[in-house]
Amino acid sequence: MNEIQDQINWDSYLIPGSNVLKNKLGITNYDELKEIEKNIVRKKLAYLYLKPINGNFDTNHLLNIHKFIFDEIYPFAGEFRICSMQKTTMFCNPKEIENHLKEILIEMNNVFSEDITSIQEFAFKLGSYYYDLIYVHPFREGNGRSIRVFIRDFVVEKSKNMSCGPLDLDYTKIDSANLFMGTANRYIYPSMIEVEFMKGLVQLEKNKTK
Repeated sequence: MNEIQDQINWDSYLIPGSNVLKNKLGITNYDELKEIEKNIVRKKLAYLYLKPINGNFDTNHLLNIHKFIFDEIYPFAGEFRICSMQKTTMFCNPKEIENHLKEILIEMNNVFSEDITSIQEFAFKLGSYYYDLIYVHPFREGNGRSIRVFIRDFVVEKSKNMSCGPLDLDYTKIDSANLFMGTANRYIYPSMIEVEFMKGLVQLEKNKTK
């Protein structure tokens, strides 16, 4: 993708002449949009905690989660991004998102199809895939929130019949700053994500699993 086309794709998400994402609410102020988005998303996340979206933990499953969370706000909800993005690192090329995501999720499902005997092992396997999903960064906005919902639902479902399970992933026990640092600086802090997941993975009573 050439730079001119990529800039066109980037700008296509924005209200012309501003840094505000096009939205279904007609909001043209950045701070106002972020505040209303936060309030809407908070309710969506609370709902999904109690009633997860069913799926096979594949690309469509992740797309459906993103769409549910952001559909009231953004016209691109449930769609892969078409522009390049970077923060502390350059994320996956938009042309490679779908295939790369598919490969990661196939491997992730295969790895967790086998019994895992300890929370530590579960956390260390999970951390690698969390990093991979964040690196793909499939959406223009809402990647972290959608991926964390996906990962939590994955933990609950996959751990049901494991020796270490059943498990839940309690994000309130995780230091969000450390999780971000471990993701942004993976090669400096190679185990920080896994250590935070070890804090967040909690044992469930068998009759409380979904």
